[in-house]
Amino acid sequence: MSASKKKSIHIVIMFALYFIVSHLSPFGVISEMGMKVLGIFVMTLYGWIFIDLAWSSLLGMIMLSVIGYAPISKIVATGLGNATTLMVIAALMFAYGLQQVAFTDLLVNWFMTRKIIKGNPWRLVIGIIVISYILGLTCGLAGIFIMWILIVDIAEKAGYQKGDSTIAFLV
Repeated sequence: MSASKKKSIHIVIMFALYFIVSHLSPFGVISEMGMKVLGIFVMTLYGWIFIDLAWSSLLGMIMLSVIGYAPISKIVATGLGNATTLMVIAALMFAYGLQQVAFTDLLVNWFMTRKIIKGNPWRLVIGIIVISYILGLTCGLAGIFIMWILIVDIAEKAGYQKGDSTIAFLV
């Protein structure tokens, strides 16, 4: 089955999930609007898992406007203007900048040529986890994104295929 056909099937499933959940009778303290929002959440979550993060998120924001939850301008301003969202975007830009000036390549080469790492991948894994922990405490999201790039670069140099479960574990 082709990739575009799989994507089309997942899109149909996304909308089916929305319609199924949003048309269930409200329970507990959830109102009818709450059920529609819950349907959008389930739909978006499915899209995140099987399709794409950005596309599914934007569709979820548009759907919130379609059901009458709020005007699209308010939804976009709330979603993209949130301080957490802006911090994550800034951290991603910082990590991307380090990758573009080949700083991450320098770090990968340094890691891979250490005597303690050569011939023992478990020491590399433990080192990555310890460094990630320290960077997470000191640099926050920027440190975590930098380690993400480093892990992917190390995996490429070590010959791992994209989507390998070992790399997914480390990321």
